[in-house]
Amino acid sequence: MRFLRSTLLFILPLLSGIAALFALPFLGPFVQFEHSFFVYPERFQADTIFSDARNPESFIITAAKFESSYEPSSIASYLVDEETRDILGSQDLTPTQWAYFLNHISKGEKGLIVIASPLSWPDAEEIPLRALEHEVSQTQNLVIGLKAEFNEDKSPLPAHLESSVITREINTPLKLPEIDKIAPVPSINAPLFGISSIKGPLSEKWLEEGKVPMLVRWGKNILPTTHLASLIAAHQLKPSQVIIEPSGYLRLGESGSIIKINDEGMAIFPKGKQAAQSASFILTTPDQTASSKILLSPDSSEFDQLLSTHIPHALSQKPTSLKTYRRWSIFIEIAFLIALTLLLQTRKSWFFLLGVIVLINISITLSHWFLLLPVLTLGLTFALLPKPLTKTKKTKISPPEEPQKGKQTSPTKKAAGKSPTTKAPPKKKTAKKAAKKAAKKSARRKTKRRRGKKKR
Repeated sequence: MRFLRSTLLFILPLLSGIAALFALPFLGPFVQFEHSFFVYPERFQADTIFSDARNPESFIITAAKFESSYEPSSIASYLVDEETRDILGSQDLTPTQWAYFLNHISKGEKGLIVIASPLSWPDAEEIPLRALEHEVSQTQNLVIGLKAEFNEDKSPLPAHLESSVITREINTPLKLPEIDKIAPVPSINAPLFGISSIKGPLSEKWLEEGKVPMLVRWGKNILPTTHLASLIAAHQLKPSQVIIEPSGYLRLGESGSIIKINDEGMAIFPKGKQAAQSASFILTTPDQTASSKILLSPDSSEFDQLLSTHIPHALSQKPTSLKTYRRWSIFIEIAFLIALTLLLQTRKSWFFLLGVIVLINISITLSHWFLLLPVLTLGLTFALLPKPLTKTKKTKISPPEEPQKGKQTSPTKKAAGKSPTTKAPPKKKTAKKAAKKAAKKSARRKTKRRRGKKKR
């Protein structure tokens, strides 16, 4: 019976741990538990290292470094000033002049082009607008910046912004800046729009704190700002290919740049603003201009004026794989559980805890993931099972020796027979008993004598 209890105490915890190993990938909350408590060195360098865990149930994490290695790139800001307008022939550029200007810029160029102007003409004729719209659709890597407001009127998303929506559902509760109005409304459609500014005091506060908004919300729709839209165009991606990681990162596709953001969708970029050149240089000396161009207007926002500094910095933040952590093979995990079960049989909990700590350290050193749930299941099962009682030594109590009949043992002999450590009975008690016996004997003798005299 004792052997059977000991066997069950070993087999049942082990089987529960092995069952947890096989069931774990199908238990969503426990998968999240494992990810929350998996501690590895790169996890504490979140500003420069991104941990990619696209398939949580596979228990594979790739730590990738995305620290910026800033190099001067061919991106420059150009201001559409009076000199540029004079060359194009009008102070208020018409749709036809913008179409000509855009065609001149995009000839033989595959770089990024950002127009920080809404291209809005409320009273323009239809044919020039369609000509400009055609030119915009033929220009690669083009972004048009729009100005937005938030009036809390819950208006629906305009049709021209549908193609710029990143996602309509988001897993993390980001507190993004909200908008519900575009003013002025662009007169043409474009493949990609970005929100360049939001009217209100918040923009000034963000600039003072060095924060740059990357995402905004229109109802349930997540839209890019001009910064993020420029990165989308530079990577030649669609807005839907932007990955918003719950851990607080923006990923431009699977292998593109990684941007760290806070819970408000803000990113931190190095301070500094590049002086804008006159856009007339694009018309007069196109060979001497940058391949990627930011076209600014006199009323462009402060954020748009920082694009030529921030975009090269963000583009350099490409991920470089450092280390991949993955779970052990199932046979090694079972061997670990057997070892821990044997440690539990010692009935010393600190043996078990020490074994778990050693296995965790070995796993991290060898770039492996030590799963905790099977170990916790094993330990809990062992704790709940009844334990067999341990043997205790029974001491036999020998009965006192009875004196033989007919022999009276004197007090001296009794004392001599006892060990020196045993105490002799108190003398006072024995003297009182002897006196009582003597008194009873004398009383009996007296009564006998009286009875004898009466008979005579």
